[in-house]
Amino acid sequence: MEHCIFTSEAGLCARVRRCQETAAYAIHRLQELGWRAWRADPSSITVVFDRPAQAVVDRWHLACDEAGRCHLVTVPHVTRHSINALCDDLGPTQFAANSRAARLLDTRI
Repeated sequence: MEHCIFTSEAGLCARVRRCQETAAYAIHRLQELGWRAWRADPSSITVVFDRPAQAVVDRWHLACDEAGRCHLVTVPHVTRHSINALCDDLGPTQFAANSRAARLLDTRI
């Protein structure tokens, strides 16, 4: 029987690092499309972003709050491929980066 890499401390640390890297990638991709996206802590694997259209929320089973934010937890099965697919469904935000509405939204963070 093979020894699983994730049973060692080094293996677990590598797994967490990959999840953190995926979270950073998700933030980059979302922001690239004009979505406000962030992590409360740089080491977190939870990415918060503004609530998209309900169809996207339903398709991706996104957890959303009453303040109009959703979150994505980059657990090991969440890959760059799935982040890219989500971003394809999201598309660019409805607000241009320099629009008055976008500047007003930035004050909510």
